[in-house]
Amino acid sequence: MQESGTEKEKIGRIFIKVGLIDEEKLQIALEENKKNPRELIGETLVRLNFVSERDIAKALSYQNNVPYLDLTSTVIEPIAIELIPLKLAKEYQILPVRIENKELILAMKNPRDIEAMDMARFTSGLNIRPVVAAASEIKEAINRHYSAGESINQIIQNVAQIEGIEFIQAETAEEENILELKNKSEMGPIVKLVNSIIFQSVSARASDIHIEPQERMIQVRQRVDGILNETLQIPKWVQGALISRIKLMAGMDIAEKRIPQDGRIKLRKDHQILDLRVSTLPVQYGEKVVIRILDKSKSTLSITELGFSSEDLERVKELINLPQGMILVCGPTGSGKTTTLYALISEISRKKINIVTLEDPIEYEMNRVNQVQISEKAGLTFAKALRSILRQDPNVVFVGEIRDRETAEIAMGASMTGHLVLSTLHTNDAVSTIIRLRDLGVAPYLIASSLNGIISQRLIRILCDRCREKYQPDLERLRKIRPRLDKEIPFYRSKGCEYCQQTGYRGRKGVYEILMINGEIRELISQRAPERRIREAALKGGMKSLIENALEKLKQGITTLEELERVVLFSEESRSLTELKCPSCQKVMEPDWKICPYCGSKLKESIISGGNTPIKGLEKTAEPLIKDIRNDFKGFKILLVDDNEVLARGLASFLVKNQFIATTASNGKEALEIIAQNKPHLILTDIPMPEMDGLKLIKRLRQDPTTAFIPVIVLSQKTAPEEKLRAFELGADDYIFKPVLVEELLYRIKAVLRRTYP
Repeated sequence: MQESGTEKEKIGRIFIKVGLIDEEKLQIALEENKKNPRELIGETLVRLNFVSERDIAKALSYQNNVPYLDLTSTVIEPIAIELIPLKLAKEYQILPVRIENKELILAMKNPRDIEAMDMARFTSGLNIRPVVAAASEIKEAINRHYSAGESINQIIQNVAQIEGIEFIQAETAEEENILELKNKSEMGPIVKLVNSIIFQSVSARASDIHIEPQERMIQVRQRVDGILNETLQIPKWVQGALISRIKLMAGMDIAEKRIPQDGRIKLRKDHQILDLRVSTLPVQYGEKVVIRILDKSKSTLSITELGFSSEDLERVKELINLPQGMILVCGPTGSGKTTTLYALISEISRKKINIVTLEDPIEYEMNRVNQVQISEKAGLTFAKALRSILRQDPNVVFVGEIRDRETAEIAMGASMTGHLVLSTLHTNDAVSTIIRLRDLGVAPYLIASSLNGIISQRLIRILCDRCREKYQPDLERLRKIRPRLDKEIPFYRSKGCEYCQQTGYRGRKGVYEILMINGEIRELISQRAPERRIREAALKGGMKSLIENALEKLKQGITTLEELERVVLFSEESRSLTELKCPSCQKVMEPDWKICPYCGSKLKESIISGGNTPIKGLEKTAEPLIKDIRNDFKGFKILLVDDNEVLARGLASFLVKNQFIATTASNGKEALEIIAQNKPHLILTDIPMPEMDGLKLIKRLRQDPTTAFIPVIVLSQKTAPEEKLRAFELGADDYIFKPVLVEELLYRIKAVLRRTYP
């Protein structure tokens, strides 16, 4: 549906009315639109970067009294997708969402497109109830849902004949019964479907396959480079045959569906031998199956291929060349701990020594290494096996995971009697590993005596070198990252090509934090020192944090800012509010440190001054200033709106120390976006700010019934009485002049909160 010139101006007036643009921007857009009259006026405004697609959608929703729908968080029903052909959906940019009361809910970028609704009504045979969504979200959803919504017949027709695959069956005592059951379930299309799912996942370099029963279909997802991608949707009626086929191949009991089961499949493709670890779990709509793909033909990585910096590589070599002691590799599930340990063992195995490993499961077979498979069912636990192998005269012991106090104490005891012990632990960073061992009940003297070093790690995706491109990140991301950079750097992003399967990434590298246990740290461990003091000593001893290590890869242009936020920065979000810089060396500090561990500078005053508008007393924020506020308002959310980033971070640090949850925004417009997603308990705002000042922010809040009662405190340098009166007239709850003592600020925050939330 094409808009006329009059209609375009009329719609433009709607955008002015709701505050998206002004008269000048409308006239610019109308002139620009004349060059391409088939383009909608909203599309022109988006192209000129005057508004976002979501802004357009919300404005059209408001004007036409049609609901707005966020497609990024909406479940799309496959049965609805089948009602509208792909060609029609693409032509009119519409997406069938679900069926309600014999009506088809239809997402549209233009709710005034009568022709599109008529076509959808004619094709589906249902009445149409339109909703408005952003154009890019509709396009992305069409690509995602239509490509995955094929019928089983289409799937089977499109799967190429797979040649050269042979499943290696393990003989069991019940082989005849299993073969009999297998024959009953071996329908040709199902066999071909299972083979294709596995083969395509191997070809895509997937580490896991997830087969997930849903209410109306089966969702198949592949984990590639740590990310789960939706690859296939299969009709519900295939579920029983599909899962039974996999369970039979893995040697499981197909009659038992009420309890989890584990099994294995061996597969040979050409000269490639794969070990598939299969796990089932009863869920709401059937049995979920996860298949872990282990490529036995792959050799272990060298320590030079893991992603260590030259400095960290030297530290690692120093650790593994020690004759005894313990090395721990820590990180969350899927962070690459086992791969790192295999690389370390591979490096050590070059020596003429006896190496024994305890693993569950054995992921890679290694030469010159004695590998033991742990079997909890048979009673061979890590602790029991570890006692036994110590009588086998090992030089190096690899314990797959420390799960309990008994295993930890045996392993540490072994490390003190001439053995080099390597193991893993599930913790977030290197220093917290020490605290975790204490929590398991291991004596501090034993930790201090046995530990040589701790390697904390994450895996970060690497940009595809065939399609990466330079770009300029949005202002919000730049605002977050710039304080961490010491110079301007080029930013790259993922584009997507055939080589990387349109993901923009290919492969992963580790980012590391290596803690070397020196004399000072051993003393702190023995004294049960808090985590903060151990971290301070570690940084002083040369440890680089995960964030610093990840930033080096960003500076080298081998990964993206988005990937950093996903893997490292978001996981450290709670600390990021308190990360500040030493005025002498510009290294990242904790707010309550009095001496910089890097350069030794004494921090006599607060390291957060807020530029020319200091907040007095922030240097006292090591402990909460008012004890009872922690009990009264612990966990309350406060939004700080100020374009002075340093001041906002300082206030955030102060509030976090007093048990609040603090979020920052640089102007009123950004604040409104944050409030729409997660409403705070209180807003603290300055007045003069770019794009939208504090007074306009208060006005918008009081006009919206959903935000009208959120208390607002103005914190401003503007001391003119008329400014203060204007703020109160618009609905401010308090007005505080800068500079202000933090004690006074906290009392007044407390007073406003008590009035609002008695």
